[in-house]
Amino acid sequence: MFKALLKKQFAELNASYFQNRKTGKMRSRKSMIGMIVLYAFLFLLIACSFFAVASMIATALVPADFGWLFFVIVGVLSILLGVFGGVFSTYTGLYLAKDNEMLFAMPIPPRKILAARLVGVYAMGLLYEALVFIPSCVAYYLAGGATVASVITSVLMIPILGFLVLTLTCFFGWLVALLSSRLKRKSVITVILSPVFIGVYYYFCLNYYSAIQNLVEHASEVGVKIQSGAYPLYLMGRAADGHIPSFLIFTLAVFLLAALTYYILSKTFLKLATRHASAAKAVYKEKPVKQKNHRSALLFKEWKRFSSSANYMLNCGLGAVFMPAAGIAALIFRGRIQTLLDAFDPPHGILAVIAAAAVCLLSSMCDISAPSVSLEGRNLWILQSMPVSPAEVLDAKLRLHKLVALPPTVFLSVALAIVLKADFESALLMTLFPVIFVMFSAAGGLAVNLLMPNVTWTNEIAPTKQGASATTALSGAWLDAILFGVGGYFACEVIEGYQYLLIAIVVFSFLTRLIQNWIRTKGAEIFASL
Repeated sequence: MFKALLKKQFAELNASYFQNRKTGKMRSRKSMIGMIVLYAFLFLLIACSFFAVASMIATALVPADFGWLFFVIVGVLSILLGVFGGVFSTYTGLYLAKDNEMLFAMPIPPRKILAARLVGVYAMGLLYEALVFIPSCVAYYLAGGATVASVITSVLMIPILGFLVLTLTCFFGWLVALLSSRLKRKSVITVILSPVFIGVYYYFCLNYYSAIQNLVEHASEVGVKIQSGAYPLYLMGRAADGHIPSFLIFTLAVFLLAALTYYILSKTFLKLATRHASAAKAVYKEKPVKQKNHRSALLFKEWKRFSSSANYMLNCGLGAVFMPAAGIAALIFRGRIQTLLDAFDPPHGILAVIAAAAVCLLSSMCDISAPSVSLEGRNLWILQSMPVSPAEVLDAKLRLHKLVALPPTVFLSVALAIVLKADFESALLMTLFPVIFVMFSAAGGLAVNLLMPNVTWTNEIAPTKQGASATTALSGAWLDAILFGVGGYFACEVIEGYQYLLIAIVVFSFLTRLIQNWIRTKGAEIFASL
């Protein structure tokens, strides 16, 4: 029985190679080979990136007899990547697996189900951890640290660290499962936390080189602090560096932690896996209901669809988060921006054009209308059977796009106008053009979706992230914003910046009007016939 569970678990892990997530059908042989080659290339690219970083650290630390400190650094990085790569798959794989209830109904002990799932979690964490640790070991050997003992212990540390990653991943996955079962509005929380994680990631990418360089320059002081304040890390570094007693102690400690983790999970697994989000009991209270007209009701329906889906908000509405953040950052650092502009001394008229292009580029990340028709999916008939015209349904989708994208667009435009100290005429036009651009991109995205709908998806990621309409609308809006900025750079050598903005406002307003008229006529006919 356990063998069958393991076989099923690994089949699920490898399903993306052999099954098309959009259609649920098996891939062709060529498609399977292509997917395997693609993933292999990506993994090789990641491994080469970490090898380059590890080589820089190894050449500085290993010759100075700080090989153990090298393994502390790369060991922590590999553990972090393993935990980050596996924590959410642990949450979904252990506690939200679709076949949990079916397996619990069978005469299978829950501890065996848990063990099989943990093997899958271990394999996933080991993969991410090895992407860092294996190329780091190669860099360590090339830097002169290869001895018989160090080669043996460093190679054996790869599966051992996998158990440590498993322990930490299970702990954080348990926390995610516990919080998820009690929190409401999980979609909104996901959207709020995602930009935070993105910001932390880019901050780390921008500062990791200087941090590593500073660490290498003060290796002795850092080593003393690790020995005194973080002895487990010191033990891990010594174990990988070939110190046999440290290796045995560290291995025993890791296996004991893993065994304790399995024991605790076996006691709580069934309860957490069958827990459903708590909800307050509905109590009927008689009160007057405010009647809405059909336009308000359609807009409310679109808003509920948008706000209830984390995938929809993250993939199509993240610009509404980035634009206020960019505006606040511009106001905070406006002194530095002014100093930079004074150093380059650009023509005054071009600044308003470049600022407007930057706002348009960020606002294009709000492509809410692009997958809005496709997201109706199999429920499309409900809207088609209502006593409202198709044009009114499509108009509600456009209004939602504007409702979400316009306020942050105006805020960022005004903030940049203040930072650039633009005159009233330029400030007005550099705010008005992004507003017109939002209307243009909203209409364009909806028109593209009507021409390339996908209402047979099995996962909403297909229309929101992978769909042809969303990709076309997003890339098209980016291209339009870039062309507008480049065109303004050359046009401002002949005319003033505010004149170029005025011409662009007229042109894009005309194009927007044409697309909106097409949506109300031909687009409405297409929607009715879907």
